[in-house]
Amino acid sequence: MNVLLVDDDPSDAELISRLLEQWQPTTIMKAASCDEALDVLKAWPIDCVIMDQNLIGMNGAACVASVRKVYLGALVMLTGFPDVQVAVLAMRHGADDFLSKDHMMTALIPAVEAAVTRRAGIVESERRRAEEQKRLRRVFRELQDLQTTVRDMLQDHADSDG
Repeated sequence: MNVLLVDDDPSDAELISRLLEQWQPTTIMKAASCDEALDVLKAWPIDCVIMDQNLIGMNGAACVASVRKVYLGALVMLTGFPDVQVAVLAMRHGADDFLSKDHMMTALIPAVEAAVTRRAGIVESERRRAEEQKRLRRVFRELQDLQTTVRDMLQDHADSDG
């Protein structure tokens, strides 16, 4: 699994990294800011983003909104300062889950698993929807071509009768 860990606190990032590596083989990319995170997301295939709420230069909810413009995968937000309003805002911007760092030792792995599973389903649904739209556009073009052919045939028939 490829995880992008966005946290500007090196000790928290190290703790989270160890927790993830104990869970399963994980490649962990690290970013200390939203801009760094966006650069990583544009360059690497990432299965899950784990993001701190309090980042230098931008709060996590605003970063989630920026990330969602380029990334549809799993995103779990962490905070050392739990606040229901902040959690709601982060979820509205596209976070799959919002966890207190106080509970991360027991809650992070289940949250990541659930988010990755849920987002895989969403991505697959989007892929199927795009394929269906493509198919419907093709059928519509074929119907337009058929309409043109029938109109031409009727015009030819009318010309030959008249």
